[in-house]
Amino acid sequence: MEQPDKNPEAAKKEAYDYDYECLALMEGVFLDQARKNPDVKLIDLDRAMTEMGYGVGINLGSAEKKILQKATLNYKDARYLMLELREKGGFEKIGQDEKGDIVNGDKLFESLTGVRPGAKVEVQFLPFAVYLRCEKSDDFGLLYGTLSLRKDFSWESKLDQIKKIQKILSGYATHFQYSSPDTKVPLILVNLEIYKNRSKDEFKNKIDSTIVHEEQHIINNFFTDALFFDKDSADRGLRAVVDKKLKKEELNEKFGLEDAREDLADYAEKLKKFFLLNAQNEIIAYLKDGCALPKIADLLKQKDGFYNYFGQKRDKLAKNFKSNFGNQAEEFLLFVEKEFYNGYGKEIDSAIGWCEKLMAKYSVQEIAGRLNVVPVWKWGEAAEKMLSAR
Repeated sequence: MEQPDKNPEAAKKEAYDYDYECLALMEGVFLDQARKNPDVKLIDLDRAMTEMGYGVGINLGSAEKKILQKATLNYKDARYLMLELREKGGFEKIGQDEKGDIVNGDKLFESLTGVRPGAKVEVQFLPFAVYLRCEKSDDFGLLYGTLSLRKDFSWESKLDQIKKIQKILSGYATHFQYSSPDTKVPLILVNLEIYKNRSKDEFKNKIDSTIVHEEQHIINNFFTDALFFDKDSADRGLRAVVDKKLKKEELNEKFGLEDAREDLADYAEKLKKFFLLNAQNEIIAYLKDGCALPKIADLLKQKDGFYNYFGQKRDKLAKNFKSNFGNQAEEFLLFVEKEFYNGYGKEIDSAIGWCEKLMAKYSVQEIAGRLNVVPVWKWGEAAEKMLSAR
């Protein structure tokens, strides 16, 4: 007798149930190989990761192999564009340090902004990104503002907005990870002027931690972004509420919050997981650059802060709700918002709590390497395994 097909949702859940220990080892090998030789051949990178499990009881499954393939291809695509930029950019070498050659970045700055920089701009080609540092805040602010508004860019229409951003950023901004829309080359931008009053050692430590932080985001673009569930699932969750509303209307029955409560709660849960992936990215990056765990939690939970992902999307969500639910939109959205923040804050506290426990037995690098490939809502399971192993 022919077996019935599996439930599609159950099959999708299984598809994301990876061997996280294996994936953590894969990422470690991936980073090690790329740092040793940024232009490592794809076949060599593939061989190094495929063979890594021998002798430690880990074998690559089909799902893990797909992640391996996607990660390596994403990296090689970005690396190719970085090399192309370096070869065609006519960069003049002006120095060297432990990170490699330092080249004049004036031409790159001008190609991105349309104007010459007012002070020195230096560039280094790192394994995972182009590192661009501005000596003056005004240049940094102009570059940041221009890149932020690059979509549908028109110098005349955007100039006032750029000047506003430039004015704000020149006071406190320090760095920005950005993938240029025209070239898709990962950039790390740093404002050196903000550190000008620090000692030589403090200056170096802060710059190094900034690079570690921003580089982690770029590495995730190559690797861990491929691991998790379909990011459109939250929108499909909202569709269930809309469909239920339409069915009620067909029967000429009133559709209210009680009818939608369960599905709206499910939608809030999907939104929570979607934004928790962003939060996870920040936790790992801040952890690696040495930020204190309580401070990380505080930064991620501030409703008026830079990492208030729900707040940043609220206007867009409000328009979506209004088009779908009319006069009920605000009531429904307030319910979703309350459900979201209740769960989101608890997940952040839980994640930071597990990190604190792990810090007693593991190094930051070990913790980051293991947890980076595990969805943050599963960190408890991963942490308990790590704690029981030592």
